[in-house]
Amino acid sequence: MGKYDLKDVRKQQATTPEPSTITELAPVIAKSPRAPGKRSRPDFIRTTVYMRDDTKLKAVRLLQDLKDDRDLSDLIESLVSGWVSEHTDA
Repeated sequence: MGKYDLKDVRKQQATTPEPSTITELAPVIAKSPRAPGKRSRPDFIRTTVYMRDDTKLKAVRLLQDLKDDRDLSDLIESLVSGWVSEHTDA
C-alpha cells in the first residue's frame, strides 16, 4: 500500500460518521399528505410568460394583502380562461 492509498483510507474514515450518530441526528418526521401540485398534474403544462416586473410584484402583493388563496399562476389561469370563454362559441 502506497502513501496515497493510506491518505485516502484516513480521509474516508474521517468523513464517514458512525452508524449510531446517523440515527441520532436524523429523527423520522411524518409528512402530512398533500394534494399533488400543478407540476405533477397532467392537465397543467409549464408555460413562460413575459410581464413587467412591477406588474408581477403588485399582483403578488395584492393576492397576499387580500388574503386570496390563489397564487399568481391561478390568477393568470382564471384571466386567460375567462378571455377564451368570452371569445369562443362554447
